[in-house]
Amino acid sequence: ARCNFFADDVRRVIEEGLRARMRKKRDIKMAITPSGLNGRLRVLVVSDYFRRKSFFDRVDLISNLLNASGLTPKQRFQIGPIVPLTEHEAERIGALSEVMRERNKNRRKFPCHEED
Repeated sequence: ARCNFFADDVRRVIEEGLRARMRKKRDIKMAITPSGLNGRLRVLVVSDYFRRKSFFDRVDLISNLLNASGLTPKQRFQIGPIVPLTEHEAERIGALSEVMRERNKNRRKFPCHEED
């Protein structure tokens, strides 16, 4: 079985970085999927940690986490678009179902991929 290690690395960097900034524990849900743009990964991050932050501040936060992560510039270029949403925003546009679909698909496709 093969694993998507790059997507796992991106997931780990974002989750660890957000958790380090949270005063209280909040849920973080992610879907990391191919965007169809030359092999780039689309990153959907859902957390109420983003409440009261502008969309641009959210994207900057995640971009800064990725920039400080040790990923190479070439790897960082393969990430985008980045879509950070609150639980309410994700529910309104149906993004939570996408997170669950991606999570279930990865469990079947990448058996060594562990989800929380």
